Amino acid sequence: MSEVAGSWEPSGLPPRVARLVAQADAMEMVAGQREEAERAQRNEAAAADALRLYAEQEAARGRDLTALELATGTIKGRDLTAIFADAMAAGDHADAIAAARASRDGTAGVPQVFVGEPVIREAARPPAGIGTVPWLLRIKSRLT
Repeated sequence: MSEVAGSWEPSGLPPRVARLVAQADAMEMVAGQREEAERAQRNEAAAADALRLYAEQEAARGRDLTALELATGTIKGRDLTAIFADAMAAGDHADAIAAARASRDGTAGVPQVFVGEPVIREAARPPAGIGTVPWLLRIKSRLT
């Protein structure tokens, strides 16, 4: 098929071959229309699922959405601070549940304790004029 015209004109072909080419084009067009309809149906179902999920989440937060808001899509969004605050609260809740379960089952681990800030020190280097191998041997002799 030509990318410019969108269809191919069978000129100079025998009538039987031209008819087969036309039938193949028609079958491709029908298949394309069917795929487009299926894609549109999947997109519509996904959008409906997203709206249903959003309505459920808003109901869990205590805000009821009207049918008009859902139908027109004029739903007021939330800012990032509210989203992150809810995510942190959900994470804290999940951590509390896990800690309570571990405490109840007797599988609570040792708590992690961090004392002070980590100190980053510069690595030891051999003094100038001394080769690396003799310097490493001196350090080894001091450690043993």
